[in-house]
Amino acid sequence: MIFSRPNSLVYLTRAGLSFYAVGSTKEAVLAIPHDTINDLEVMNPDKLRQQIETFIAEQALRPTKAVIVLSEEVLFIKTVASEPVELAKEIKEFLEELPFEPTELVYTIMPGPNGVEQIVATNSALYLAIKNILEGKDWRIAMVVPKVGDTPNVENWRKILAAALALSKNNFLSH
Repeated sequence: MIFSRPNSLVYLTRAGLSFYAVGSTKEAVLAIPHDTINDLEVMNPDKLRQQIETFIAEQALRPTKAVIVLSEEVLFIKTVASEPVELAKEIKEFLEELPFEPTELVYTIMPGPNGVEQIVATNSALYLAIKNILEGKDWRIAMVVPKVGDTPNVENWRKILAAALALSKNNFLSH
């Protein structure tokens, strides 16, 4: 499984997680209550672990190599049209505006509409908590990337996974 391509997708929204996997014809959705995750912060790590582990068991989700795709709801995005010299200053100012500890913020630069660039940032503590729980159940998380294009569903998740794999330079795990 180490060198294989990911064959499942975990979609993270403010409301919870959606799981899509090869061999399954359905979407498995875990709603996560506000007392567990609120405002993109893990409020109760033990409860989150219990909810995910119980959900995996109830849904009979087998360990797999997966990509976590972050919805726009868990991202902070700023379009920048600056010259490269100004970009570092814009990134610094943007990150300082966000309500998280600097050590928990990660960002990437992505192409935006009309040829401009976007700073895309998120709270790493949120996806790392989920990644660590899944890896504790023998899953392998290959990448964590921002969503581009359509929202995943049962019909298109493989296309979303392929698009996510093309975003290797925007993998939050390597930042």
